[in-house]
Parts: sequence; structure tokens; C-alpha cells
Amino acid sequence: MRGMNTRKFIILLVEAIAVIAACVAVVIINKDSISGFINSLRSPNTGGVELVLDPNQTSQRSVKVSDKSVAIPGWQYITVKEGVKEAAVDLYNPLENSDYYNMTFALYLTESPDRELLYQSKLVSPGNHIYSIQLNRSFAKGEYDAVIHIQPYRISDNTSTNNSDINIKLIVV
Repeated sequence: MRGMNTRKFIILLVEAIAVIAACVAVVIINKDSISGFINSLRSPNTGGVELVLDPNQTSQRSVKVSDKSVAIPGWQYITVKEGVKEAAVDLYNPLENSDYYNMTFALYLTESPDRELLYQSKLVSPGNHIYSIQLNRSFAKGEYDAVIHIQPYRISDNTSTNNSDINIKLIVV
């Protein structure tokens, strides 16, 4: 009987070693995927946006801060000249967001089934503006349906929060 227990133990030991070896092989083969997954758990959810301050932002001159609630700006339209990619805008992160949120702005054309990205900012800190943007392409005269996607990021840890889409018209003159 004792010989039988030793034999079962050796078989179980060999099976355990085989399972461990298989696990090690899977980890080695998939190390890049596993590493990427672990890093995604450690890093903030940024949706692929590089979290650096936008070099085009300009300080806001003076705004009275009424309270400490999160503020989302709004627009009705952006005007651009026909055949020109540069647009004068005023994309800004309200000063009321001080100590709370940086923001990114993305402009999408919504007339196609796949929202066409026309512009993507980097982070804009509270109280700062972007007054000029370069669109990815130029347009013929007319009005186009578009959306400005605003993505706030907590200043404390750069994690994204709820976002907002503002429906606008892209007016080409």
C-alpha cells in the first residue's frame, strides 16, 4: 500500500510540474499583453489622449469665481473660411474648475456615420483658452453639423470623468 501512495504522489508531482511549466510558457509567450494590461491598471484612463498641457492655451484675463462646481462651457457655432484649415475659436476651461479639472476638446463632423475627427486639443488648464485651431481638412461653403466633445480630467490624478458633447454648426463662409 505504501508503494502505491508513493507512486500516486510522484504522478501528482509530475502533473503539478507540467501545469506550472505550461503556465510559465503562457506567461512568457504573452508577456507583452500581460504587461500592457498591468500598466493599464496602474495608469489613468485617458482614452489614448496624451495628458500634457496644450501649448496653444492662453491665460484668461479676469473671471469672477462664483462657486466651486464643475463648469462646462458651450458654443453654438464655429466659423471658418472656405478652403482654409485654420479656425478662430474660443475653446476654454472655465476658471471655476480651478483645483478640480483640466479639459480636452475634440471637434467632430457628425454628418457622416463615423464621426470624423477634425481637431483634438491637449489638456487645457482652468482659466485658459485656445483661440486658434488647425482643422484636419478644409471645407466648401455651407453649414455642417458638428459636435465639440469635452473630456474633463481630475487634476489630482489625471483620471477622466464624465464627458459632454455640445452640438454646434460649423459655418463655412
